[in-house]
Amino acid sequence: MDIEFTFWFYALSAIPQTLAAIITLTATFIVFKLNAIDSNINTDIYHAKIFLPSIDNDFNPYIRKNNVKEVIVSLEEAIAKIDPGKPFLGLHPTNFSHLAEDCKDIIGHGLKAFPLNAVNIYKFINYKYDSLVGSNDSKIRIIRYLKDCLILTAVPIVFSLLFLPLQTSLNELSFSLVISILVGFSGASTMYISYVIYTISKLKN
Repeated sequence: MDIEFTFWFYALSAIPQTLAAIITLTATFIVFKLNAIDSNINTDIYHAKIFLPSIDNDFNPYIRKNNVKEVIVSLEEAIAKIDPGKPFLGLHPTNFSHLAEDCKDIIGHGLKAFPLNAVNIYKFINYKYDSLVGSNDSKIRIIRYLKDCLILTAVPIVFSLLFLPLQTSLNELSFSLVISILVGFSGASTMYISYVIYTISKLKN
């Protein structure tokens, strides 16, 4: 009986310890990825605040950094306002001149490979829009994955700890069934976490 008790005790103790270690490593990886994405989002917002006033005189350059949706909407409105088929993108010549200077400041050393004309400026603004939307979507998706991983690992951890005091009150068959279910659920959680890590690693910042 002592041997059986020791076996069940270590079995139930190993499950939460193992899952806790796995979710800790996963969370560390996810936080690292989120920091990289946040850095790109902040850069795109900073750039958007530079050139959007040249397109829309009513644009508020004091938008908070974390208000990504508002910047995305402003970029959508700006893209709808300009037309690469018209002279100066359909803007007033002065506004277009300011816009070109803004883009020049942002692009910097890449100007030789990216000559500043109306079409390329239009493409650059669209690129910034796609980059911001993509990064924001990736961030939302990663946070959702993190929540799923936390829930899937919390369930077997909690039940393992709840069953620890019940070792002496359950017969061997019942306890074997409990262990099998917990191990199976833990295995499924680990497989899902592996899928999440693989998927997140493929996401662009």
